[in-house]
Amino acid sequence: MSVRAWSIKPGELKPLGRDGLLVLAARAAMRVEGHAPASARAAWRDGLALVVGAAVRAPAGQAGAAALARRLRDARASACHRLAVSDAPAGACANHATCALAAAGEAAALADRAAVARAVIEAAKQAASIPAVLGHAGRIRAPRGRDPVEYAAVTTWDAIRADVAAVAVALPAIARARDPCGRSGAPRRCGPPARRRGRERRRGDSNGSRTQAARRSGTTERAAPWSARRGQIGPRRTG
Repeated sequence: MSVRAWSIKPGELKPLGRDGLLVLAARAAMRVEGHAPASARAAWRDGLALVVGAAVRAPAGQAGAAALARRLRDARASACHRLAVSDAPAGACANHATCALAAAGEAAALADRAAVARAVIEAAKQAASIPAVLGHAGRIRAPRGRDPVEYAAVTTWDAIRADVAAVAVALPAIARARDPCGRSGAPRRCGPPARRRGRERRRGDSNGSRTQAARRSGTTERAAPWSARRGQIGPRRTG
């Protein structure tokens, strides 16, 4: 089957307005964060802040999105060149990861919901391409009798679809957050990994109570199985 058959359709995004679509794009990028080049760490942090900031405030503007794309492109070029011979699949994953966040940044600069939706779908496609790359490279452990590429693609797109409902539920809490653009901010509250939930409870910070509220609303990591089991897919930081 093709990516067109698996990927999310514009009609499936109807529950989300522009703000929810941008948080969904941030979630798509965060799903593949482990594959981003290490040299893109600062740009990645700033990019997520730009996307979520545009969701809770005003559009980011073309200049901000273009600057983010340049920073990600530079980091991507360096990593892909270094990995071209030593680990081509990892280089391809680094390329797709940075393209996912760049597409989310492009969406953040737009005001028209239809245009935002198209950019968000592109971000999701870039993120979903990574499990397919790993499946073709023999790095996916699929259940017996399942094609690794199809298994990875279906699992990933199911997780992205589940994020639509999770984001819709979490949006009010995101709008009230003191620091929605922080590393523990909006996108993570839509389905935080279990490890992070445990740390928040031990710290007793304000995000912990929000996480508990998200769990009661059903927005736990079960809504994003691929994200919650990233180690199974084998994400890595590339240089």
